[in-house]
Amino acid sequence: MKKVLFFIIFGFYLVGFSQADLDYIDNDSILTWSETRKLSWDDFKGQPAAGKRSGAITASRFFTFPEYFYATDYGRLTAYAIFSKLESWNRVESESLLAHEQLHFDISELFARKMRKRFDELRATNETKISVYIKEMKKLFSESRIYQNLYDRETKHGILIEIQERWSAKIAQELTELDDFKYNPTLQKN
Repeated sequence: MKKVLFFIIFGFYLVGFSQADLDYIDNDSILTWSETRKLSWDDFKGQPAAGKRSGAITASRFFTFPEYFYATDYGRLTAYAIFSKLESWNRVESESLLAHEQLHFDISELFARKMRKRFDELRATNETKISVYIKEMKKLFSESRIYQNLYDRETKHGILIEIQERWSAKIAQELTELDDFKYNPTLQKN
């Protein structure tokens, strides 16, 4: 039952994808984070939400997935940052706004790396209880939401250019500090 519940909670975005499919995705609806592939306005395919005044919305998140679809060892998990093209939209196109939206995606990758780091720490202790992993996942999901909201609040959704630039430098530094936890499909499959 726990195995089924786990897949329902954390695998629902990925129904029909194998591990190989998750190495890198760039299709009509989903984009996985990459250092070399930055967002463009063409990636924002959704319709602006009624009543929203935002110039753009980035639907990015990080999520976890077993390395092997039928894995019984919950210590073998990984995390991905994705951008949903169909849920992301824009009303305005400017370079500064696109940079702001890209940083939302970068923050998702930052938390995916934090999750990978935490998984490695748990694996080092031979932890296999799904409840321990779920607790850590929930904690990082919550921290990610708080961080994304803080980013928007402090930059006034990218309007305060100087603060936006500070955030860009901060996130770049944090990603660099977690370079050891970049997703590496070759290492993850071993």
